[in-house]
Amino acid sequence: MKAISIAFSTLCLFGLCLSTVNASASPTRKYEFLYDNGTGTVMAWNLTAPVYASRGSPQTFIWEFAMLAGASNIAMMRFEVTADLDTGGKQQIYYSILLQGTYSAGYKTTVTPIVTVPSNAALGSVLNVSIYTSLNKYFLFPTEIRDTNYDDLQSAYNNAVSQINELNQQVDSLNQMVNSLNQQVTDLTNEKNTLSSEVNTLNQQVNDLSAQVQNLTQQLGSMPTEIATLTAEKEALNQQVSSLNSRVAGLDSQLANENYGIVAAIIIAVVAVAAAAYMAVRRKRPAQITSQNA
Repeated sequence: MKAISIAFSTLCLFGLCLSTVNASASPTRKYEFLYDNGTGTVMAWNLTAPVYASRGSPQTFIWEFAMLAGASNIAMMRFEVTADLDTGGKQQIYYSILLQGTYSAGYKTTVTPIVTVPSNAALGSVLNVSIYTSLNKYFLFPTEIRDTNYDDLQSAYNNAVSQINELNQQVDSLNQMVNSLNQQVTDLTNEKNTLSSEVNTLNQQVNDLSAQVQNLTQQLGSMPTEIATLTAEKEALNQQVSSLNSRVAGLDSQLANENYGIVAAIIIAVVAVAAAAYMAVRRKRPAQITSQNA
């Protein structure tokens, strides 16, 4: 950005110098004339003209006229400017009628002709300014043709310095904007780095979850076979359980029958014991009775 600003400033300065050389205001010189015909007619005029002019540039002249006394019939007062060309010839570059008619004391007028210097005017020559009537002709050589002069360069320099100061202010403003943008870029870069770290962490988590999903998928893929195997084992165990249940039911039946037999045998044994005891008692009692009676 700084290099671009310097290059832009240089181009602006170059263009400004060129335009200022052609259009800058040259120092001026004033020529004053007093005309008195000796019979009471007095008139005066002056011409303000630039001291220097560059080829191809417009130049402003100021002509002021005043009737100081008496009156005069001016047939035609004209303003003409010619220039020497670098080819050796002359060229009329301006012509105008200033006054025509009778003018009395107190009359004043100002005319500001604008004359454009030919681009092929001879360097070092002067503009030939003629202010004349049909009877009198006044030749003036107020303006020298130059490419550049000190005043032009000074004016160009002053304008360039002013322009450079303005450009420097713009550059300072742009530098502040650049600094602000750089700070924003730094902040965004830091934020990007932080987000990149978070993204990497999330990507790692995603990768871990993907691995888990893949493992689960593989496990799920093998589960139908395992389920079928477990189902077959379950059926076999169910059959074994059914067979064992049948055997248990048979054993229960056998135990029940054996228990019935045992109980019956016990009952029979008890009854037999009781009967034997009873019979023993019966046998013993009559003997006792007989003994008592004796």
